[in-house]
Amino acid sequence: MQRHIPSNTGDQLEIMSNGRYKSNVHRVVVNNEATRVSIALAHGPSLETVVQPADELVDDANGDSVMYKAMKYKDYLQLQQSIFLQLLLIRYTDF
Repeated sequence: MQRHIPSNTGDQLEIMSNGRYKSNVHRVVVNNEATRVSIALAHGPSLETVVQPADELVDDANGDSVMYKAMKYKDYLQLQQSIFLQLLLIRYTDF
């Protein structure tokens, strides 16, 4: 893709949008013919910030229920890392 800036939506946007914007899985495809330059930036709220779906995006009248429970960002990070570690352990024990 020339002259494009790809943007990966993250988990926090998925939570705040109550699932309307999905967090995508990022993967890199190696190209032996061209040089690739990437700059990865990750941003998040302060660790004490409570992350939850925005009230404006949850409308019970339309059948929109809350898809994510509210939690502090630091608790989310701990949960994310524990799940990632479990997936790594499962993958390595399969061999």
